[in-house]
Amino acid sequence: MIVDIDLKRNSLGYYDIYPNEDGDIATVDNMDTALLMSLLCRKRALKAEIAINTNRSGWVGNLFLSIFNFENGSKLWLSSQSIADTETLNFVVARARNSLQWMITDKICDSINVEGSLVYNTIYLLIALYKQEKIIYSTRFDVFLNSIIK
Repeated sequence: MIVDIDLKRNSLGYYDIYPNEDGDIATVDNMDTALLMSLLCRKRALKAEIAINTNRSGWVGNLFLSIFNFENGSKLWLSSQSIADTETLNFVVARARNSLQWMITDKICDSINVEGSLVYNTIYLLIALYKQEKIIYSTRFDVFLNSIIK
């Protein structure tokens, strides 16, 4: 069984953690939070990937993860000002796949499939996690709205 922290989007559009009835951090039986953290946390850009070096960005939590030679998140944010075309679609699929590789390393799943589609200037990702050749989790993700589609 997959258990993760329940991360909910509030009325302002920000994701947050909420307590359950017992005052503990609420949990869910899915991988939504791990997926959101992997895709939406900003992995720091290399100097060659960004025009202005001071705009390399990055999630502050990665400062603590550097001792493990690991950086949480993705570089999807680099496409935030891009036109939704085939080139951007390929960039987004590759970055999403890369950001989820830790799930294979940590043995949460054996393989990951990320497929992208371009519909009316919006990029959607279909993400599936497999263990022993069976799907253990799948979801659709709207890249530009930064949200899982239920």
